[in-house]
Formats: sequence, structure tokens, C-alpha cells
Amino acid sequence: MAQAYDLIVIGSGTAAQVAAHRIAAAGWKVAVIDYRPFGGTCALRGCDPKKVLLTGAQIMDDIVRMKGRGVVAQDARILWRDLMAFKRSFTGPIPARQEQSYRESSIDAFHEPARFTAPDTVELGGGKRLQARHFVIATGARPAPLTFSGAEHLITNEEFLELDELPNRIVLVGGGYIAAEFSHIAAHAGAATALKAEPEAKLSPAEQLEHRLDVVDAKQHAKAAASEKRAEARAKGYEGEACGECGNFTLVRNGTCMKCDTCGSTTGCS
Repeated sequence: MAQAYDLIVIGSGTAAQVAAHRIAAAGWKVAVIDYRPFGGTCALRGCDPKKVLLTGAQIMDDIVRMKGRGVVAQDARILWRDLMAFKRSFTGPIPARQEQSYRESSIDAFHEPARFTAPDTVELGGGKRLQARHFVIATGARPAPLTFSGAEHLITNEEFLELDELPNRIVLVGGGYIAAEFSHIAAHAGAATALKAEPEAKLSPAEQLEHRLDVVDAKQHAKAAASEKRAEARAKGYEGEACGECGNFTLVRNGTCMKCDTCGSTTGCS
């Protein structure tokens, strides 16, 4: 026999939480179902963790802009692992905290996949059936699959927000605000960064201004940084070229020994 509820909420993000708690507070019997950690996209895999990383990038951007204007931070840089650990200090406790809030509100929480078997019935992954007079489907969305050759090697925004190491080079496919913000983060964390998108898919000037991205062009920033580094190197008697390992600017002494100041690889050095 199916367990009966007034409302079943499928999903556990912000919309799901608001609906479940308010309806439960009104005296209805409520259940929440999510096969992933409770918290949803915004708290765990989107807005909030992105803001933590973006804060680090914004600080680096501010330092660059204030150079020569009274701010000196010559050795400032982003330590990616430490920044990710800081991010996880926010996201890590959320699932358990949310489950506790459901218990305190007498909301039944199920950690399983669910599928509809009738207009008023869902079946959980373990075979248990739940019935309800009303349902809220708040499962969010998935990234659209891409069909070009090599698309199988791409990662999504979720994997980016869980990277233990930031690649030396990164290409973001898409021109929306997520790609724009992630390119800002990656570029200021030291990666050679590029955006690939159809011209009409990119942010409008108004959207760029709204997200404070009108001043952030990852490719221009990378070129400016490389140019500045090249000038500093030549002032010290070095010459430069791109590193064959990571693509960043490489210092060359006397045209023989090369050592990359980013990844540390060497060529022709005894």
C-alpha cells in the first residue's frame, strides 16, 4: 500500500525548500524526494560556490587595476586548492543541515530516485510507492548535450566547481553569464583562458555591465599579462616564447636554457 501525503516535492533546491516548508507549516503532510545530496543547484553546484570562487578572482582583478595607483601586491596569486577547500567549507555542511530542517518541520525526506507510475503515485528506487494529492516538480535542468566532434571530452559547470587542480589552459564553450563568470575566475587564477561561442550567444553590453563583466575579457587580460611579463623578462636580459607544456610565457636565458615560470618545465638546461 502506498504511503499517502498531501504534497510531494521532487527536488531539494531553493524552490523545493520554500514550497515544502511553507506547505508543512500550513498543516499539510509533506514529503521531499531527491537522489542527489539535499541542497540543489544554487547552494551546492551553482550560485553560492561560484560566488566564493568569484570573490577570489575579483580581488585579483582589483589588484591588477590598482597597480600604479597606490596598491602593491607583487606576489598575490590564487592558490586553487585552498580556494576550493574554502568553498567546500560552505557547501559541505548543507545537505545534513537541510535534512535536519526537514526533520524539525516533520517533513519526510527520501534519498532515492523517483518515477511516476500513476498521476498520483511515484515509485522510489527501492520499490516503495508514495501517493499525494499534489506534486511540485523542482528538479532543475541539465546541460544541453553538444554534438560536435570532441564534445565527449567537455566537463560541465558542476565539474568545474569541483576541480582539485585548475588546468593551465581552459576553453569555455558558450557565451552566457556562466561562461563569462567562469572565464573571469579561470583567467585570474592563472589559466590561459578563451571563450568559444556564436556571436549572437554572447552577453549583451547591458548584461556584461550587470554582472560587472564589461571590464573582464579573459583573452585580453591574458595577452596583457603576457606582454607585461615579457617586458619584465627582457629588462632582466631574458628572451621569451610560449612554453610547450602549458602554453604560458617562458623565460629563456642566453637563448639556450628555458624554464617556464608557471609549470617549471625546462628545455636545454643542464
